[in-house]
Amino acid sequence: MMDGTTEGPPQDATRRLQPKKQTLDDAYAAPANFLEIDVLNPITHGVARKRYTDYEVRLRTNLPVFKLKDSSVRRRYSDFEWLRNELERDSKIVVPPLPGKAWKRQLPLRGDDGIYDEEFIEDRRKGLESFINKVAGHPLAQNERCLHMFLQDPTIDRNYVPGKIRNTQLEQFKLSGATAHVGSEQMSRSCGQSEARPPMFKSPSKLGTHLSIHCSRDERLSGPCPTQTSAMEA
Repeated sequence: MMDGTTEGPPQDATRRLQPKKQTLDDAYAAPANFLEIDVLNPITHGVARKRYTDYEVRLRTNLPVFKLKDSSVRRRYSDFEWLRNELERDSKIVVPPLPGKAWKRQLPLRGDDGIYDEEFIEDRRKGLESFINKVAGHPLAQNERCLHMFLQDPTIDRNYVPGKIRNTQLEQFKLSGATAHVGSEQMSRSCGQSEARPPMFKSPSKLGTHLSIHCSRDERLSGPCPTQTSAMEA
């Protein structure tokens, strides 16, 4: 400024944004789409070479593409590897990496528990949780059958047939809409047929001509067709 003083930033620029008050409409509105996956409760099983650790994979969501809105399964590190390999092979997304296998920790004659050390298991748990949330949050991955089997089936079928998952709720909605549309068309056609009136003929000759034409077209009639002469005599 001209008097040599410096002008500070406007108060509006530094003022903290006030949280928006929730209205009744907001409180009772349908919740926004969400998908939450936790990897927790690691448990180590077995002894010696048959020793392994698995984790609980817990899912909560309101996305219609998932069959179960709340599910819990247990998965090993090798199951996460299987999922990643399946997604890399069958989908068009860039699959994030898994936490490392820690080969050095698996060497014999170590002075600690190696990959079964509590600190290592916790670090791996965090890495697996980050991995599965990134994968499951991708719209293209959400349509892969392998992801749904990994997240919601008690066991993984390694011999499954790869494919896409359809949004069952959306399909049912479309199907019900199509059924209603077809039903309304059939109803309108039947109503139109029921409301049809037989034509009125001013002379017996026109009536006889009408009967002879329609009898020749109808193959279901087994009896003799009335002729124009009989119609006139009637």
